[in-house]
This record gives sequence, C-alpha cells and structure tokens, in this order.
Amino acid sequence: MLGTSVVVALFAVLFVVAALHAVLVQTQAQIDAQRAANAAVQAELAAVTADLARVDSPEGLEQWAIDAGLVLAPEVVILSPVVPGTLAPPISGDPFSEAAG
Repeated sequence: MLGTSVVVALFAVLFVVAALHAVLVQTQAQIDAQRAANAAVQAELAAVTADLARVDSPEGLEQWAIDAGLVLAPEVVILSPVVPGTLAPPISGDPFSEAAG
C-alpha cells in the first residue's frame, strides 16, 4: 500500500512538473514571437525616421517641390512692407466683398 502511494505521488509530481514545463515553453515561444515583432517594428521605425530625415533636408524639400511641379525662381526678390494708403485701390472693386462672391 505504501509503495503504491509513493508511485502515485511520484507520478503526480512528475505530471505537474511536465505541465509546468509545457506552460513555460509555450510562454517562452510567445515572448520570442513578441520580441521578433518588436524588432520588425523597430527596423520599420528606423527606416521611416531615415526617410523623414532625408525628406526634411533642404535637398529633400527641393526634390519634393520639383516633383510637385514647382519651378525655381529666376532671381530672388526681397519683399518690403508697404505703408497703408500708399497703394492705389483695386480697379475692379473690393475682391473680399460678398458681392464679388
């Protein structure tokens, strides 16, 4: 009777250890999958950050403008402010009135 109890207890302990090991292996597989997903997202983030730095550079902005159809100005013109009342009124009337709509 005592020998049978010891065998049953040993079997139960070994069964519990095997079940815990299975849970541990499954959890480790989930952790590994999450780490792989994190690594992929980090690689994508690094690529997007590098692309943003390239586009945000002066050369990137110039290329974007050219691709959008903008052209370089033949010369640079500095605009200066005009004192109110020094310009002649528009010939066609007020372009901002509701009647111009």
